[in-house]
Amino acid sequence: MSRRYDQNPYLAGEEGEQLLKMAQEKKKHAHDTILSVYELVPAAFHKNIRLLPQKEKLIDKQFDLTADQKAFGFQSYYGKTYIETYKPYVDVEGRIEQMIAVHKVHGAPYTLDTYPEQINDCWVITCTFEGLNKYGQPFKTKERSIIGFGASSGVDSTNPIENASTSAVGRALSHGGYGNIGSGLSSFEDIYIAITRQNLNSKQNNGDKNNGNPQEQQPTDHSGGLGEHGMNEKLPPVQVSGQAPSTGDRSHNQNHSSDRNSSGDQRQRNSQEEPDLKREKNVLVGRLMEATKDWTPADLNAKVKTWLKINWNGRFNSLDVGQLRLVEEHLKAGSRNNSHAS
Repeated sequence: MSRRYDQNPYLAGEEGEQLLKMAQEKKKHAHDTILSVYELVPAAFHKNIRLLPQKEKLIDKQFDLTADQKAFGFQSYYGKTYIETYKPYVDVEGRIEQMIAVHKVHGAPYTLDTYPEQINDCWVITCTFEGLNKYGQPFKTKERSIIGFGASSGVDSTNPIENASTSAVGRALSHGGYGNIGSGLSSFEDIYIAITRQNLNSKQNNGDKNNGNPQEQQPTDHSGGLGEHGMNEKLPPVQVSGQAPSTGDRSHNQNHSSDRNSSGDQRQRNSQEEPDLKREKNVLVGRLMEATKDWTPADLNAKVKTWLKINWNGRFNSLDVGQLRLVEEHLKAGSRNNSHAS
């Protein structure tokens, strides 16, 4: 079957090899960063290291991707192509535990308090902290976080006050150096809440443009900001050559198709992506089963629950693609850290 003239080219040939090399370099740098964080953070707090995905732009050009390329971490939409990597953060629980440990060592008291207050028309949670910083020096600070009242979906739709409290506490402690690992002052929860709000706003602004295609979220160019963060990654044992099959050049982007055909094109596109997503999931499940074949069910279940913060039934097939990628990244980070220690 011939391909439509307005479809995107495959990621293949010399250009595919070049982008694959760029992607591998970015993924290696991200993995090295994660490993350095595990070396920096005491082992007692490794359970509090959380990974969030970020999309790093490779080129201002859109491609059709194979299931293997998607499983490797390539994403391509809105006229750009990205590679997904992961960035480590310390969660608020870990920051609190680090703070308590420092005060126990020094036998010093501390106060950590949160309360709501209104500033103009906005309600916020204010967190005040007074005690010692990470280095045992006297320190006090105040931090605020907006309460996301009125959200119709996302994390703020059910727990706006709790989310604001968590963000305020995390940032207040970060000013004292607790949980800072080179990812800025924000905690895992702070970034996750911000991502959820951003994606919700993007969905509302774009209407149903991305309906049926959850991976196609409007990103901003990677600059270390929130726009590039989302949820997981891996530096294979996957062999991705970048040589996808090609059936000829196509000079027009899908976005340039006529309005008359746009709805039909979207349905066709979604139906094509469903089997790709299933193949990608099968690839990930197979790799995880191989990587954990020597684990006891109890140990594996405990780790997955810790990494994903969910109740898990022990079957990788029950997880979505994003969750599978996150589990794989944690496995790789732990494996590399253990081998380095030995």
